[in-house]
Amino acid sequence: MSAFTNPRIIAAMERGIAEMNATPVELSARKRRAVLRSVMRRAWAIARLASEVFGGTASHYVAGALSQAWAEQRGESDPVNADSTLRRLQARVSRRTPASHRQTAWYSSAVGW
Repeated sequence: MSAFTNPRIIAAMERGIAEMNATPVELSARKRRAVLRSVMRRAWAIARLASEVFGGTASHYVAGALSQAWAEQRGESDPVNADSTLRRLQARVSRRTPASHRQTAWYSSAVGW
């Protein structure tokens, strides 16, 4: 199989040609999709971290994690500082978590109460 009959190589060459001939509108749309993709990946990473710390599944924390990921994208918070991430998630979790659950020792130590 030569290089020019391999479908992956052909697809990569076509993407390269399309990138070179893209209009400014197409380029900005691609950049926007890349930003959205990276924010969503970061949000799921934060949600997985929160599920490990607070318990439950990551899907329970996606809303708070998405707001944190956008704040990091805008430069409003430090992506390295896990405390700011967990504090933002803590505010979302405390509304949904029953009071009896919040008073358990493992939960209190995890959120710093």
